[in-house]
Amino acid sequence: MRLTHLAYTRAVLPALLLSYYLPLFTSFFAPTIYQRISANYLWQLFPLLLSLSSAVLSRFYFPNTTPQDRLTHPTRDLSTIRTTVGITVLFSASAWLHLLSTLGFSPRAIWEEYLPTSVMTPPHNSEELLSLAGKILRFDSLFLWANTFLWIAYLFGDMRRAGMLSPSSLVKMLGLVGVGMVLVGPGATAGLAWLWREEILISKRHWGALTEETVKIRDARLHVGGKGVNGKAREANGKAREGNGKAREGNGKAH
Repeated sequence: MRLTHLAYTRAVLPALLLSYYLPLFTSFFAPTIYQRISANYLWQLFPLLLSLSSAVLSRFYFPNTTPQDRLTHPTRDLSTIRTTVGITVLFSASAWLHLLSTLGFSPRAIWEEYLPTSVMTPPHNSEELLSLAGKILRFDSLFLWANTFLWIAYLFGDMRRAGMLSPSSLVKMLGLVGVGMVLVGPGATAGLAWLWREEILISKRHWGALTEETVKIRDARLHVGGKGVNGKAREANGKAREGNGKAREGNGKAH
């Protein structure tokens, strides 16, 4: 059974909006260059700020209902996960489509945007500095995407070994990832892949999981000649104890 800590799950989205998206948008749309650079410095601290804000929100604002949810509502967190992933996917896909439209949907321009073929010249003013910083960040994002999709591949590989994902579904997933990388970008594709994983964990079970259905199937397979194997074993043990008792009785009479 999969179940996340609902207080932390609910805290993720507001923490992201506060510590990641707010300084990121400010670094692009602030009226002065000083405000943009300051916001960019703040945005680079988002791993720390995200951890702190999510910890504070989950501790003091959102209640923890995990003990009750385990028994009565194990999928209660799913709607929150869908909302969080959906909003972040929307942001990421919008940014990707804006980039494509800016570059004229040219494959070569997109390639050069992330892997510049010309030597990066030193900046001479603030605008050139921001442009250079953007190119470096886009090149760095290639490594982020690579390890993200490697991690997702490991997750789906684990589900495949657990019998929760068929080979055809795995091939389908690879195809959809390729299409998603082109249409909505790598960030949105990674979010959708994660959401698909959550849906699979809800609807499928590990091949060795003990459920009411699997227990019935196991009992049916172990049922032999109207008596279960365990029942036959208990009967044999009873006869053996009876034989041992008679043997001890015979030995007592002989003495």
